[in-house]
Amino acid sequence: MLISPLPGASRDNVLKALNAQRTALSNLQSSHPGTAYKWLVAYLRWAAEAARHLRNQLRDSDIDRLVLTRRYDALLAGASSGLAGSHQQGFLNDLLNLEFSHRLEDFDEAIRSLRGRMEHFDERGLLVVADTSVYIKHAAKLEEWDLRDMCG
Repeated sequence: MLISPLPGASRDNVLKALNAQRTALSNLQSSHPGTAYKWLVAYLRWAAEAARHLRNQLRDSDIDRLVLTRRYDALLAGASSGLAGSHQQGFLNDLLNLEFSHRLEDFDEAIRSLRGRMEHFDERGLLVVADTSVYIKHAAKLEEWDLRDMCG
């Protein structure tokens, strides 16, 4: 999952925020608090906190894909309906486990993607930018330039 940090966001801070929310979700998944309803409320609290922590780092569309998904909307709506009833415990547990699995996979992919982009831009290299006078005054067309030879 390719994410788009907000302009001015530090890539290191974005990575820390993603890792922190991923860890919090993993901890929540492994520490079932008792009833399915309590687990649902804990998940909804995590989602609200995650969205709040990520909102200054990522675009809203990325937060929607990582946290505030359609399944989140369904679980939120179900929190006040019959979904949390005692006869729905198994179903709710299954639904929460499915959401946890998908959220963790998406966070893992976003973290991998961001790390890959960071490594790519950290590679040593020479960035060459020609101003317009080079295009106007240079005898050869751009397609004919040997930039490796020109830059040494």
